[in-house]
Amino acid sequence: MLNLDAIRHIGMQSVPYHYAVIENLLPKEASLELAVSFPQEEFRLSKGEGYGYLWSEMLASNEDIALMSKFCDRASPELAVRWRDRIADGRLSSNLENLSSIWRQLIEELWTPGYRQALTEMSGVELKDCAMVIGFRRYNPGHCHRPHTDEPSKALTHLLFFNEQWPMDWGGCLRILYDE
Repeated sequence: MLNLDAIRHIGMQSVPYHYAVIENLLPKEASLELAVSFPQEEFRLSKGEGYGYLWSEMLASNEDIALMSKFCDRASPELAVRWRDRIADGRLSSNLENLSSIWRQLIEELWTPGYRQALTEMSGVELKDCAMVIGFRRYNPGHCHRPHTDEPSKALTHLLFFNEQWPMDWGGCLRILYDE
C-alpha cells in the first residue's frame, strides 16, 4: 500500500527546520478508506494550558516496545518512568485487533524495515535503532494544540493527514514558526 518511492524521492527542506511534505504516499482509494474507517472509540481528552485534543492508545510493535525499554534505561530516568507508565496504563500496545483491516495493513507496513530505510534515505537520520510509536489524534471544534517542538527523544516525526479538503470556515491552521 505504501509508495516508498514517494518518500525516497522527496527533498528535505531546511527552513525553518528540516521537514518534507510527502505526496502520493498512499493510493487515493486507500486514503479514502482510511479516512472513513478512522478509529472513533476509546479516545481520551488531553487538556492543558493552551491545548486540548482527543487521543487514543499509542501503538508500537513488540520489537519497538523492547527497543523503547532499552532506550529508556540509557536516557533520562524521567523519560524511562514516563514510557513505563504509558505501558502500564495500557496507553502503549501492539494490539491492532480493534482496528479495521486497512488500518492494520497500514500500521504493519509502517513497522517494516523498508519504511524505516526509506525515511532514513530521505532524512539522513539513521532510524534502525529507533523505536516507532504510532498514535491517533482527533481535534473536535474548540480543540487545539499549542505551539511546540517535539520531545528531544524523537528522532523524526511523520504526520499523516486524511482530510480530503479543509474549508476555511472550519477554522484551524498549521503554522510553521521560526522561533524556539
